[in-house]
Amino acid sequence: MYYVFAEQSSMARQILKGAFDQAETRGTDAMILLGKTRKEKRMLDPEISGSILTSCVRENIPFFQSLPHPLINTSNRMGPLEGVGNFLNDDREVGRMAARYLLERGHTSFLVTWIKGVTVHEERMEGFVEVIEASGHSLSLFSHNYKAADPRIDTHWKFLHFLREVFRAPLETLPLGAGVFATNDEVGVLILQVMKQFYPEHLMASGVLGVDNAAGYDQYLGGLPGLSSIVPAFHQLGAAAIDWLLDHPGPEGKERVASLSKRFAPVKVITRESTAAGACEDPVTSQIIRWAWVRIQRGESVQVNDMAKAHRQGRQTLDRKFTEHVGTTPVELLARMRLDLARELLRDSHLSIAEISARCGFSKQDVLSRAMRRAYGYTPRDYRQQHSLKSSDGGF
Repeated sequence: MYYVFAEQSSMARQILKGAFDQAETRGTDAMILLGKTRKEKRMLDPEISGSILTSCVRENIPFFQSLPHPLINTSNRMGPLEGVGNFLNDDREVGRMAARYLLERGHTSFLVTWIKGVTVHEERMEGFVEVIEASGHSLSLFSHNYKAADPRIDTHWKFLHFLREVFRAPLETLPLGAGVFATNDEVGVLILQVMKQFYPEHLMASGVLGVDNAAGYDQYLGGLPGLSSIVPAFHQLGAAAIDWLLDHPGPEGKERVASLSKRFAPVKVITRESTAAGACEDPVTSQIIRWAWVRIQRGESVQVNDMAKAHRQGRQTLDRKFTEHVGTTPVELLARMRLDLARELLRDSHLSIAEISARCGFSKQDVLSRAMRRAYGYTPRDYRQQHSLKSSDGGF
């Protein structure tokens, strides 16, 4: 019997799912139970062979460290604990991945905003700063503690005005087309809300990226773009932890667990509407790009004339705007979006190549193959073989 002690958070749910999935893959008949840290006394049950801890109050840490069976800590918020195994996310690499992603989207000015005094967020910020400073581009840093709000802020409208004051300084000096990295999705969505209400040009032209892939409310208040997000290795943490515990149950595992220490790199970035336009500084052109991206993601047929008509633009005006602000034509951009979607589906889905071709607007499978070979030098089959299917960790 094994316990996973998990709070009500996206991180904990994904760790728990990773443990369940791996146990099922191994075909074990061991029972895996969800525990609550406030009822830790049940952990003294002699039938327990091992436990995974995703969080607990600090006063309870000595109790968990004293358990007679192996315990693996997966909480970056608590950090490495003595006397137990530690399987933790590499949060500095999360920040580095965020920086590389936004650089690849063409951004040349950046804002990173993080929650002050929280190690997880500070390490993500440090990794981001490391890569951006090495690139030589403009970077603004902004720490905050938005949760320290006045208790008299009792409506969402008041809270939005409070947030505007929190983020006013960095947003009012932020160039259009900048890349914004928020060290978790919660803050990323709050920034999108502030932009929508008070800085609409930034909502259309800036690229906003979060972490944790947990913003299930990305359409909150209506009109917010879906938030692009980095997927940490939560699922992999749970799978690796239960794998080790199954192989080292009971008191014998307790003696060996303290030597375990491993950091897990983030899995990938999930691109959504908030970064789909890249570093386009013109809000109108950026809005047109996002409009097209959303429809291509849905598998809809999108032509340049559709883009022009939907935004009351003449075809020549549209071509000029794209050439000036994007450096490519609308036709070329649509083709690139379709190929981006094709590569995503080849990497992260079980769809056949023929199904992916149809979904991405290619008339036949060999048309997709020729387009990918021409653009990247490899075929869809080559790409799928080189990039094994990875879990989206609850992506949506």
